[in-house]
Amino acid sequence: YFVFKNKEYEFNFNLFKYSSNYFLKNQDKIQRKIDLVDKSIENKCNFTEESIQQFINYGERRKIPLTIQNVVSLQYLARKYGMPSLINSTNAYISEHRSEVILPFFILYQDDPTILTEDYEELISNNLSYFINDKRLLDLSIPILYRILAKSMIEKQISTTKSDLME
Repeated sequence: YFVFKNKEYEFNFNLFKYSSNYFLKNQDKIQRKIDLVDKSIENKCNFTEESIQQFINYGERRKIPLTIQNVVSLQYLARKYGMPSLINSTNAYISEHRSEVILPFFILYQDDPTILTEDYEELISNNLSYFINDKRLLDLSIPILYRILAKSMIEKQISTTKSDLME
């Protein structure tokens, strides 16, 4: 069973070994109940029951739809459990739907040292007018928010200076 927020999700371990490098490499060490995510970040993860079930379905080698609602959680779980084909699919989806997915993705990964935050900060700062009324922006850490706002202000100053020079 996977366990997430005290709820158990049954899955077929034998099928998961073929989809997940983590399960293949650790098959002798894995316990009967597995925390889906680390307890330290469980409250940050807004995974729906549907997205968890879709992850399990994928691990059991069934087709799943990728949507704006599930792609961030599927990406996270695919990385955690070493599922290269799901990582590739979610990466492609995220690239195609960047503006809708970037904020939830960044919130989830903001503390991950393997993710370079500069690209995401740049995307948000360049499109700050699109994101500014989104309350989820407040879920980003203060240093990240500061850098986003600073980059946005610098861009605004540069564009103002350029337009002044043109006149």
